[in-house]
Amino acid sequence: MRRKALLLTVIALLVLSNVGTYLISTGQVPWIYQRGTIAGKTPEYRSFLQVLGYIQGQFVDEARAQNDALLIRGATRGMVEALDDPYSVYMDPQQYTQFVTGVRGNYTGVGIEITSVDGYITVIAPIKDTPAYRVGILPQDRIVAVDGRSIIGFTTQEASELIRGAEGTAVVLTIRRGDSTQPVDYSIVRELIQLRTVFAKMLEAGIGYLQISAFREDTAADCERALTGLRQEGLRVLILDLRDNPGGLLDQAVQVAGLFVPQGRVVTTLYRDGRREEHDARGPGLGLPLITLVNGGSASASEIVSGAIQDRQAGTLLGVKTFGKALVQHLFTLPDGGGLKLSTARYLTPNGRDINRAEDGTGGIVPDVVVENGAVDPGRQRVQLDDVSDPRNLQLRQALELARQRAG
Repeated sequence: MRRKALLLTVIALLVLSNVGTYLISTGQVPWIYQRGTIAGKTPEYRSFLQVLGYIQGQFVDEARAQNDALLIRGATRGMVEALDDPYSVYMDPQQYTQFVTGVRGNYTGVGIEITSVDGYITVIAPIKDTPAYRVGILPQDRIVAVDGRSIIGFTTQEASELIRGAEGTAVVLTIRRGDSTQPVDYSIVRELIQLRTVFAKMLEAGIGYLQISAFREDTAADCERALTGLRQEGLRVLILDLRDNPGGLLDQAVQVAGLFVPQGRVVTTLYRDGRREEHDARGPGLGLPLITLVNGGSASASEIVSGAIQDRQAGTLLGVKTFGKALVQHLFTLPDGGGLKLSTARYLTPNGRDINRAEDGTGGIVPDVVVENGAVDPGRQRVQLDDVSDPRNLQLRQALELARQRAG
């Protein structure tokens, strides 16, 4: 048994050495090769190989112990989780297929964007007109259990797998909200989530309303069409609603921002090697008074747009502080069909602000005009963001008053 373990260790070293040779030849040299740890010069590296040998040589379930794909994927997942970054995720082939479908098409689930905060799966925002949205799930809600199973300490990918399921089936999310210590169960029936992201209408003569619920592959084109329609109806002032928008694709955020800000800087991405990429709007911008609504569910790509509007003085931000997600993820497709979503850059607003949330609670974008919405009583329907008649929707009502003043 020891000879077998030793043989496996030697094989592993040879495989890793060959991988290192290939990466060096292609210019892709990870730190493990650059620092010489491939030769087993660190205790951690030698321990890894020793554990691999013990598992493959002595673990009681031989079928699992000899399943190379299982062990390697598990090690890969653990390596990514060790980064302690809620936005960096390894996905096996099945998980990756589901993820890509969610970004580019429709999927079956409840319709929420989640992240991990201090070990809790936290709702960034529910997607408009989805089951989670209709039952009253709110930004910053912490999901502590799914169908009675605790998910405290789970990754976002692990939680997503439990929450998603077949259309028409129910899932129970146990939610802890705010400072309350008493969790509440929400039974939600899964649906096919239609990823329509742009909604537009005229609130009254001259005052248009444009809501963007996320940034998907067709969001910029849909937004441009919606603006054209509003202009044809006599648009003089626009209310842009980015509340409960959890973000999405960087390129779509830049294109959308270009519809509202003049030609010039939208966002800067800053990589760890000091490299900077400047993303600019083509202009000429909206050319009309603009009021942008944000809240704690406005994150990532929606913060890129709202940050550009604020820094470039293209409009007035109204609402409450945004979520504070200023990390850019790059999606890598892996040889076995799996995927890696990895935080590869920070983004800065046009004025150079890093708004990423910190452990002390700082971060996010503070709006120019701070307005809290009315409280939602337990058991009452959530505030419909586009409903001006709801007295609790103080943010939209205040935005409408400001729009009337600017419409002249």
